[in-house]
Amino acid sequence: MPRDAAPVRTELRAYADVPGVRSLLVDADERLWCAVKETYAVALIHRGRAEFWSRRGGVASAPGDLHFDAPASVHRDLRRDGPARFQIVNFDAALVRDHAERRGLRPSLSLRVPLLERRHPDRRPLLALHRAYRGRPDPLARQVVVAEALDALVRQLDGADARPHASVARGRLGRAIELIHARLGEALSLDDLAAAAGLDRFQLCRAFRAEHGIPPYTYVLRMRIARAYAWLAAGRPVSEVASALGFCDQSQLHGHFRRAFGITPGAFARVARRSRWSSDSHAPLADIER
Repeated sequence: MPRDAAPVRTELRAYADVPGVRSLLVDADERLWCAVKETYAVALIHRGRAEFWSRRGGVASAPGDLHFDAPASVHRDLRRDGPARFQIVNFDAALVRDHAERRGLRPSLSLRVPLLERRHPDRRPLLALHRAYRGRPDPLARQVVVAEALDALVRQLDGADARPHASVARGRLGRAIELIHARLGEALSLDDLAAAAGLDRFQLCRAFRAEHGIPPYTYVLRMRIARAYAWLAAGRPVSEVASALGFCDQSQLHGHFRRAFGITPGAFARVARRSRWSSDSHAPLADIER
């Protein structure tokens, strides 16, 4: 390695509420890496091009690519064009194996392909996983993202059925919805929702997307924003609404509310107050909703 090469910088993230999962963000120089994996790994390339060895021969990678490693596999760089930035999310082998068995699968330990195609439907949950470990999502959001990514990873194993398994009955999912509505301001976990529905967390996530087109944490957030709209329109103070609906502080409510309605909660509350004094009370609120 050249003496003036930039040092390798790493950032490790792990959370107690999703055990067995760790993220490593790496800013690397031009050195060639060689490692034997002990975990399942999903790597996202942010910067730099390279060629690495897989059991099928040399594989070229570029920014935006997602590639996989399995336990006992060897990752060996053949060439690297300049410095690189990549993020690796590691899943303990036991976690992947246990999830595969719960789904009734008996796949081998190896992966189908080293790289996931750009148009593959499983890119969405795996990219969401990497975003979650760079940002600061709330615990429920993180748990859902990890569950969906683990489901996607298992589908990449040799012998696994790539198609989603059958969804559960709507009535069972409805019990999770009832819990969300009843405890909207509380810090519900994915396990809380799954237990209410009588499902495991993976079944719940699949059923939620099949039924509503969004994951559970997005449903919870949208429901909180809708409740905030109604409470602010009724005259409740912004600080009270933020606290009652489980937002960390007013600034968190501010950001989500503005993205949803294009106006801050405080400005909305002022318009709502004026509208209650007006003979045409619905006009200002209708304008905001558009």
